[in-house]
Amino acid sequence: MLEKFGVLVLSEYLVANEKEIVIRAFSDFYHELTPKHQKRIQLHWVDGMKSQEDNTSQLFKIFDIPEKVIVRSSYKEKSNAMRVSSILLHPSHRHLKTVIPDSYSFGIPVIATDSGSTKDYIDVTCGLILKGNSSEQYVIEITNHLEMLYHDQEVLRLLEKGAYDQYEKKFGWGLKEFRKPLF
Repeated sequence: MLEKFGVLVLSEYLVANEKEIVIRAFSDFYHELTPKHQKRIQLHWVDGMKSQEDNTSQLFKIFDIPEKVIVRSSYKEKSNAMRVSSILLHPSHRHLKTVIPDSYSFGIPVIATDSGSTKDYIDVTCGLILKGNSSEQYVIEITNHLEMLYHDQEVLRLLEKGAYDQYEKKFGWGLKEFRKPLF
């Protein structure tokens, strides 16, 4: 069983409705778990470089996500959040060229929407592509993916390895010595 399961969100790259999708899906996933399993879950919410006033704190309350589960970080602390995260949620077609290489460099698989260039970055070895075409479908798919990855460590480990491999193949310079341990 996983000691901790960290869900990473790089909020500066998401617009308001995408942030709500992530929060709703995380809430559904979190509240379907028993209290024993809830203790292992963290939401790593990385705010952008520019201080943005938005309604995320209100959404955390509306969807009943306990403060103890949320780890809010500044952009400067992004690397720390990435080191302890298991999966990146990015239900957007924006900023893929930035978000995905960053994530893969830490061995973090990505859950992203199916857009024109998504398949250039994500395949079955390193992430999961959302097929829905509405906010409601995205929430359901993300929730299901989080449940599967939390309960099936073998799949998560294979995706982590795939993320590293994809990074080295497409973006890296052979920096294997900086990998976090996979097992």
